Amino acid sequence: DSKVLEFNTGGGSKETFYFSKSSGLLLRQDSEFSTGQGKVISKASFSDYSLVDGVNFPHVIKGSLNMAGQELEFTLRIIEVQHNIKMEDSKFSKPAA
Repeated sequence: DSKVLEFNTGGGSKETFYFSKSSGLLLRQDSEFSTGQGKVISKASFSDYSLVDGVNFPHVIKGSLNMAGQELEFTLRIIEVQHNIKMEDSKFSKPAA
């Protein structure tokens, strides 16, 4: 059972979030939006939550992306999460042309 939060972001875009009634954790996110190539539908489900530095983080994300009749399905398995790590500013520099 889940609580549903749905909103329209304008231009025909729509976002729907499904949260667990018991834990409050995000279970699923569905998105619809339009591009120059047509309508895009994306879906993602979140599972295998565990605490990382006191924050519940999903370690499995399963998703699908449907655009112009093409569908892509994927699964992300998160191995490690680190918060507030130091990174050199050069990591964010624009690459040379």
